[in-house]
Amino acid sequence: MKPFLLSIVISSLLIGSAFSQEDTYQWLEEVDGDKALKWVEEQNKATLGVLMKRDTYQPIYEKSLEIYNSADRIPTPSIQGKYVYNFWQDQTHERGIWRRTDKESYLAGTPKWETLLDLDAMYAADNIKWVYKGATGLYPDYKRFIVSLSKGGGDAVIRREFDVETQSFVEGGFEMPEAKGGASWIDENSLLIASDFGEGTLTTSGYPRQVKIWKRGTPLESAKMIFEGNESDVGTWGATINKPNRTYTALIQATTFYTSKTFMYEDGALVQLPIPEDADLSEIIGDQVIIELKSDWEVNGETFPQGAVISATYNRLLRKDYDIRVVYIPDATSSVTSTLATRNKLIVNALTNVKSILYAYTFENGAWVAEEIDAPDYGTIRLGSADDLSDQYFFFYQNFLTPSSLYLADAEK
Repeated sequence: MKPFLLSIVISSLLIGSAFSQEDTYQWLEEVDGDKALKWVEEQNKATLGVLMKRDTYQPIYEKSLEIYNSADRIPTPSIQGKYVYNFWQDQTHERGIWRRTDKESYLAGTPKWETLLDLDAMYAADNIKWVYKGATGLYPDYKRFIVSLSKGGGDAVIRREFDVETQSFVEGGFEMPEAKGGASWIDENSLLIASDFGEGTLTTSGYPRQVKIWKRGTPLESAKMIFEGNESDVGTWGATINKPNRTYTALIQATTFYTSKTFMYEDGALVQLPIPEDADLSEIIGDQVIIELKSDWEVNGETFPQGAVISATYNRLLRKDYDIRVVYIPDATSSVTSTLATRNKLIVNALTNVKSILYAYTFENGAWVAEEIDAPDYGTIRLGSADDLSDQYFFFYQNFLTPSSLYLADAEK
């Protein structure tokens, strides 16, 4: 920030504090309040009143609706075990259906969809405008999920355990009341949860600041707290990273919107990962922790630049014994768009001279070995879902002449 701008900001803050007054628009924060909803309805009516008078409005509206309802849209795949899962909306399923099909029929282009959850039927039954907010499966069989549903689309959701074999919510299973937060499976009988646990358990931003382990068959109130952040934080969340050899338990304390502290839960104790607070722990492959840097980081006399993807051995990193290995270092004409982990490989989507290039990285003999993937050239690539039981993954490709297309790749081949 330039010095003269800083002085303006400070002056504004001083003036604001000297002449502070009540916020007359505070009622807009009551998103479900009658006054706020009426105001939104009036603004929508005013906007549509202008747009609908234009000759281009109706053709654009009809074409957009046709695209949204088209059966030719790609059903975005999410690989969970032996199945491909998808959430779908069209003119028949306005609120949507959560469904699955076996991988073979999906890849053959003739998916045999099996509806698991019909939100339109739920709405007809209880008159609640449910909005699907995702589902977290139990590794490695993925027979149980924690399904997140919002009443009307807000951030707060209800989480319930769902059995995909019986296609029903589990009676007496895990169920969390409406709240912002998250839930991850530790094992079949344990959840890692962050939620509104009552007075004093939220940050000033309205997100959880406590993470607990909840055991099956016990009341939520008895869940064991393993971490508590500060009231001034943005929020605190838990996450599990499932691998063939073990499940890692991580706690993320978001101190600001751009910085966070990462803790690992090891043998009943918390160990903070000694990485920059603006860096991301993106994955763990084998014994390597994948770290994406948002700023330069000097370690053992060597500086790793902003935008680099690096790794460190998990057990050594916990002891602050740094053995940093380079995965990808960007240059003046390249950057990392995203990364994705399969069972054994790290996929890096790099943007080089404004075109996407995919690399598959393998950790061999203490170093990362890159292999460029034979993907379509001169276009934009977006990584999709990966199979954590194999090295298969999906990606999307498009350019100015090619519409969005879905590809399946195998990093092992």
